[in-house]
Amino acid sequence: MATFYIPNGSYWSSYNYKMRLKVVQNYNSATNQSVLTVTPQFSGTAGELQALVSGTIQYSVGSSSSKTTLWDFTETAGGYYPYGAYFSDSWTDLSRRVSDTSWKTSKSFTVSHGGDGNVSVTFYANGVQSTGSNGITGNSAYVFQGTPQTYTLTISAGTGTTITVKRGSTTLSNGATLSYGDTLVISFGSQTAYNLSTHTVNGTTFTSGNSYTVTGNVTVKATATVKQWELYVSSANITTTVNRTSSPYKGASTGNLATGAAIYYGDVLTVTSTANTGYHIRAFYINGQQKTNPYTLTVGVDHNNVNVVVYADVNSYTLTLSTGTGATASVSRTSSPNKGAGTGTLSSGATIYYGDVLKVTAGASTNYQLQTFTINGTSKTSPATVTVTSGVSVSVTAIPNGTAQIGTGFDNYTPYIRGSSSYEMYRPYIWDNGSWKEY
Repeated sequence: MATFYIPNGSYWSSYNYKMRLKVVQNYNSATNQSVLTVTPQFSGTAGELQALVSGTIQYSVGSSSSKTTLWDFTETAGGYYPYGAYFSDSWTDLSRRVSDTSWKTSKSFTVSHGGDGNVSVTFYANGVQSTGSNGITGNSAYVFQGTPQTYTLTISAGTGTTITVKRGSTTLSNGATLSYGDTLVISFGSQTAYNLSTHTVNGTTFTSGNSYTVTGNVTVKATATVKQWELYVSSANITTTVNRTSSPYKGASTGNLATGAAIYYGDVLTVTSTANTGYHIRAFYINGQQKTNPYTLTVGVDHNNVNVVVYADVNSYTLTLSTGTGATASVSRTSSPNKGAGTGTLSSGATIYYGDVLKVTAGASTNYQLQTFTINGTSKTSPATVTVTSGVSVSVTAIPNGTAQIGTGFDNYTPYIRGSSSYEMYRPYIWDNGSWKEY
């Protein structure tokens, strides 16, 4: 604070007015000198003044900065008006009354320094009565209290943002005191998990890294959003689940996600695929890279957008045909809904697929009769239809006509002779005590 006194003022009035000194420092790094330019600025209603105002400003000089400081002085005990200015060693007549606010008269000082320091600037203001008298009379005192214009820096960095405010080489914190004309370099940034969304100075969008000249209070604000991507899942004949187990930055809900769901930086996802019945997983890809099923990833660290593509193939099996002497078997594929394989007659060793429909016909050659017909060990009647769910093994046996058998006819224990038809079975006769008896 600087205090200015008006000695010997003899005229009092109710007028109010202000004096202001504008001090501009321009630093020259080449010469390590600062030029201080001091300009008096008066404002108020024209009136009478017969007084002398004097005082000294202790001005803090920064060795590596240029700035502007305003010092305001408010008259506290009277109504006299400045009319001229005197800077230490020379007089300048302002030539106009303060009712005309268009004038400015300045004085410059060159200051050499090797670091921060204070420079004294002496200022005098002189005035005259409205009657034009130049004499100094009386002994009343008027006191002017002066302080540099200071302002407050407010920094509001939202979650995930960084704000840096520098004055010269000094980094300022929230609540720092600023002076009029201070040059601030303001930078905005965001943490890894976030995208910067707004960055303003006093409510106006501001480009990071630019300079800002202080003319009042300064509020610097930034907001950010958690980085967001999208989940895409593609799989046929497969059940694929993507389970979000945690969301440390966004706090999104956990659980299974559908394709198209929003995912956020730091989300932990577990991808699991299970092939439908009759199918097997052929390839399991995350963002074009083959992975092991199941797979756990962290969004934004392992991948950004997450593209899950899983391929499945229908299960394939082998057809086995086994025919004994005199036996015949034919297998025809009538449809292949899952694989789309060709229809028609198949031979032993042919590849068959889950869901294929097969027609199996068993028979016997001439002079033979069909004895057994099984599919995968189960007795069948020819022709038989089979829907493939596993490998298919067909077994057919035959016996010659007229063959004696035990254990496959009548009561499974009585011997018999098979006729020309599998349904013709004759019990044998045995000579017993002089007569033929049916056994």
